[in-house]
Amino acid sequence: MSIIWSIGLFEKLSSTKALCIECKSKGLKCELELPKSSVKSLKTHLFSKLHEKSEFAEKYKMMEEKKDKSQEKQSKITDVLATSSGNISSFDKKVMNFIASTNNAFNIVNNTSFKSLVYPNVPKSDTFYRFTFYIIYYIKDFRQTCFAYAYTRTKAIIEEEISKWQKVSLTCDAWSGPVNNFFWFGLTLTVHGITKKWSLKSYVLAVSHFPGTHSSNAIAEMIQKILNAWKIG
Repeated sequence: MSIIWSIGLFEKLSSTKALCIECKSKGLKCELELPKSSVKSLKTHLFSKLHEKSEFAEKYKMMEEKKDKSQEKQSKITDVLATSSGNISSFDKKVMNFIASTNNAFNIVNNTSFKSLVYPNVPKSDTFYRFTFYIIYYIKDFRQTCFAYAYTRTKAIIEEEISKWQKVSLTCDAWSGPVNNFFWFGLTLTVHGITKKWSLKSYVLAVSHFPGTHSSNAIAEMIQKILNAWKIG
């Protein structure tokens, strides 16, 4: 819900209409249309000559600014990417960071369209060309060592942060779709919390294979398994 409903100027009459409380008290036209439930008309009215210098406009600006600052503080994958120090090479980490931050699979380099893009157009001396073959020939090693290292490191950082939250909330989604010529059933679990500095944080804890019956008991069991793995509970 838009924060404009929280400033005390508008009352929602229906999904398509709203009332300006201040205008009604002054005997002015007070009903506003909400086309497709959009609040654009409310913002236009709020910053019209009637209310642009009012306490309502100032309150809205302050709330918007606070919202923007909160969103800026949201953690990104780049906050916990591997750097050039540690137990694996600098180039390994650059490749690993690319795969993780773009949410790509290793087998992207085996895709026909990817090959047609890279091979004819990129010189063999180019770093990108070397990167492609690097993944092709060392894909198993990447999965078993590089990403195991990155996952362990990132998980530890996130676990430590979550442990400092007083309360958490969870969102869950079960879904299915074709993957590599077979139907894949999955469950995604995301945790949300507020830090001591009132910054909202969210982390995807798992995108897990979820075969079998999607009953309430099965879903609850899967969620509990993920929470136990993250020491939440």
